[in-house]
Amino acid sequence: MMRHWGRFVVAAVMAEAVPLAIMAGLVAALAAGDPFGDPGVSPRILRWVEALLAGGAALLAALWVTRPLTTNRIGYGVALGVVVILLDIGLLVANGTAFNWMQVASNFGRLESAVFGSWLAGRRFRARAAIPLG
Repeated sequence: MMRHWGRFVVAAVMAEAVPLAIMAGLVAALAAGDPFGDPGVSPRILRWVEALLAGGAALLAALWVTRPLTTNRIGYGVALGVVVILLDIGLLVANGTAFNWMQVASNFGRLESAVFGSWLAGRRFRARAAIPLG
């Protein structure tokens, strides 16, 4: 049981950290030749890319956490999504970021992705369990 909670915490942190690291690398790569660090792309596009990366990371994290479970996968997916949202809100508040509706949509997408990932883990488990061995 304790091992599962360790996976849960690691997955929540990674679902928040991996999209941030990818976005930092993307902005650095786009601003490589500019001494002022202007990425040359619209911040709107970067917000959409961040939302898609965050959703994908939440989905993969939920798959990883809920795959070994046999019961209550959806509940753990919801819990993972809520924890990832709370981490994101904490980082936004700590940075003093102004309110943005795209962040609300991104956080809702994280929750949906985590629930979908946990549901998908259950579907994959049942499909494997249904294969006759004889």
